[in-house]
Amino acid sequence: MKFKATWILAAVTLMLGAGVYFFEYQKQIQQEKQKEEDTRIILFQKDQVNFIEIQKEQTKYVLQKSEMGWTILEPIQDSADNDQVENLINFLTEEKSLATAREASDPSQIKWAEYGLDNPVAVFNFKNNLGKSIKVTVGSQKNFEGNSFLRIDSDNKVLVGTPGWWTKAGQGLITYREKRLYRASLGKVESIKIQSLQDKFELARVDNKWIHPQFPDIALDQNKVRDMLKKIAEASILEYVVDGEPSKSQLTEKKLVKAPVTIEIGTADSTFMASINQVEKENGVFAITDKPTNLLKLDPSTWELFGNLNFDSLRDRTTLLQFNLSEVGKIFYKDQNTEYNFVKENGQWKVTLGQPEGTEFSATELVKALNHVHDLEISEFLDLNLRKYDEKLFSGKNMIILKKADDNLLFQLNWGPELKIKKHGTEKEYYYARTTASPVIFAIEKGKMNLENFSQVFKKKDPNDSH
Repeated sequence: MKFKATWILAAVTLMLGAGVYFFEYQKQIQQEKQKEEDTRIILFQKDQVNFIEIQKEQTKYVLQKSEMGWTILEPIQDSADNDQVENLINFLTEEKSLATAREASDPSQIKWAEYGLDNPVAVFNFKNNLGKSIKVTVGSQKNFEGNSFLRIDSDNKVLVGTPGWWTKAGQGLITYREKRLYRASLGKVESIKIQSLQDKFELARVDNKWIHPQFPDIALDQNKVRDMLKKIAEASILEYVVDGEPSKSQLTEKKLVKAPVTIEIGTADSTFMASINQVEKENGVFAITDKPTNLLKLDPSTWELFGNLNFDSLRDRTTLLQFNLSEVGKIFYKDQNTEYNFVKENGQWKVTLGQPEGTEFSATELVKALNHVHDLEISEFLDLNLRKYDEKLFSGKNMIILKKADDNLLFQLNWGPELKIKKHGTEKEYYYARTTASPVIFAIEKGKMNLENFSQVFKKKDPNDSH
């Protein structure tokens, strides 16, 4: 009995010890959390901030959040760049004070000028959806480590913050302003009209599918059209040169009166237009837009996008060459000099026609050749340039025929003869080509056909190999 009592006492003691340890451990965690919370400069939760005012000398930025997102109220009224505003909030609400530089019971005991707080570089005023506000003054002086001096509201205390406060204070209005060329929803766009350095064309969305109104039968790559529209819309604005209507002399100077590139984006109830030109002496790309009317300076890299917009690049280059690889059971290949037949039996490829003497058949190389055919894309379309390329020249005597195991035709590609096409000062050699999927005759670049792939399925036997 004595042994049992001793065991119970030890267990109780152990439990009490564990409880005390757990209590102290949790207490320490809470103290650490509270200490970390006490160093936070802005006590609002970031998703509660709905108003920001940034005062810099004679300039004031005011931003307001609504259900539609952030809006700039001062010094102009315009849409805000939601990502940039949220980045500002995320950064500053996570900022913590590094130390206290000076504290006093009487504000007159603090020499605010020593910290640049009498003439601050910026004053941030944040408000949340509960109506509470907090003001952070950023001093125009830094300490020897480059950290910022801060004052919260009217506290008699100078805090040391990270250099990030100075960085955010130095950002101009363009940081928070909408920087997309086209601001409306892309999902509502119903038409696009484009004149570039290369082409002039228009597109329309019919039954949620993009087509060329003049050539409705020409298949377009819908992903490429959507990607083009997205790139146009998100072309980055570097500077708002003029808010509102610019002068005629400004438009003339930027050569925007008759700009070489024009874009018109239409929805059911509105139209957006932009005229764009590159001004080499200013190393800039400029645009005049309506809705809203602004003279803009764009990212220089956008000129390559706008200048090279063309209808041909949006055409579907894969559908006419598509087939299901897993359904291929027979392959017939023919060019001017050779004919090959391959059949899949019990999951294994075998050659039934054309194997040269003294060679070994490689099923691995055949699969590679078949995959290459599967991945082919149309290089150039010829149907809109019949005067340049006479489709009567197409003979198609060379061919690849793919059949299912039951001998039903799966895919057929015919090509030949050769032709030359010169684009952008460079001439390349192509083959006329056509598939059974359509009567459309197109061109495939010779180098991309890689006709040697099928001949490579046969390897010369090693004369030393006795097997």
